[in-house]
Amino acid sequence: MPTKDKYCAFIADIISSSKNNAEERTEIQLNLEEAISKYNKKYEDSIEAKIDFSMGDQFQALFSNAGAAYTFACDFREKLFPVEFRIGLGIGDWYLNLPGKSSNMQDGSSYRHARKAFEYAHKCNKNMIINSGSEMDAYANILIAQEYAIFNAQSPARKKVFANYKSLAPIIPVITSECGVAAIYVDKGTQSHIAAALETSRQNINQHIQAGLIYDQRDLQGAITLYLSNIL
Repeated sequence: MPTKDKYCAFIADIISSSKNNAEERTEIQLNLEEAISKYNKKYEDSIEAKIDFSMGDQFQALFSNAGAAYTFACDFREKLFPVEFRIGLGIGDWYLNLPGKSSNMQDGSSYRHARKAFEYAHKCNKNMIINSGSEMDAYANILIAQEYAIFNAQSPARKKVFANYKSLAPIIPVITSECGVAAIYVDKGTQSHIAAALETSRQNINQHIQAGLIYDQRDLQGAITLYLSNIL
C-alpha cells in the first residue's frame, strides 16, 4: 500500500501529432521510447509507477514528489524539442496501487487531478497545468506559464544553450536570506564552461543568455521546483 498521502501523476501527449506524416510519427515514437527508457532510470528514485504509453501517443507516470514531476516534465520537453507537449500534473492520493504494473493501471485522486489539468490545458491552449484541487494552484500555474513562455520564445540555438547549461550547472534551488529578506538562489555556474561545451565564445554564450532570458528561466524553474517540492 502507498506509504504517504500525496503523490503527483503526470499525463502528456504530443501537440498536433496528427499533422505529422507516417515517417515523422515513426521517428517521434522511437525518440519517445528512447527518452522514456532513459528517464525511467534517471528518475527511478522518485518514480512510483514508471513512465509508459497509455493510449496512442499519450503517456503517463506517477511520482512521489511534485517537484520531481515538474523537473522531469521540463527535462523531457527540452530533450525532445522540436516535439511539443501538452502536460497535466495532478497532486493527490494513490489508492489503486498495483506494484510493478505500468502507470496506466494505477488510480487515485492524483490521476483524476492530472486528467483535469490535462483537459484544461487542451481547452485553454496551455502547455502545462498543475492541479491539486487547491486555489493555490493558480499561483503555481502563472509561474509555470511564464517559464514555458520563455522556452517557447527561444530560438533552437538558445534552447540548446539552456539545456547544456542545465547539464553542466544543474538547477538546485535553495532559500537564502540577506538583509533579512528571503530569496531563492540558483547557482549560475560559469559561461566559460558552457562556451567550451558548445565550442563557441563566452561572448556568444552571454548574448544567448541575455536575449533568451536564460537566467530568468533558471530562476523560475528553481522556484517552481522548490515550491512544488514543499507542498507534498
